[in-house]
Amino acid sequence: ELYEQNTRAAAGRVRELINEGVATGDVRDVHADFVADVATSAMVRIQQRGVKAAVGLDDSQSYLELAHLLTEGIGR
Repeated sequence: ELYEQNTRAAAGRVRELINEGVATGDVRDVHADFVADVATSAMVRIQQRGVKAAVGLDDSQSYLELAHLLTEGIGR
């Protein structure tokens, strides 16, 4: 339950950061809701140990890679 609440909050924050970044020109103009949904899906897989089973990354490594993917993938 707490993990799920944190995931929803994090997804909302991702959406906000993207919208803010697009407005300032720091982030490419991407569909914020879609990117946040993809990030949420990845976070759920991390929570459920799906990423660990599939690629062997622990939670902290997985979140680090997700953050890197998001920042490098949508940044300018």
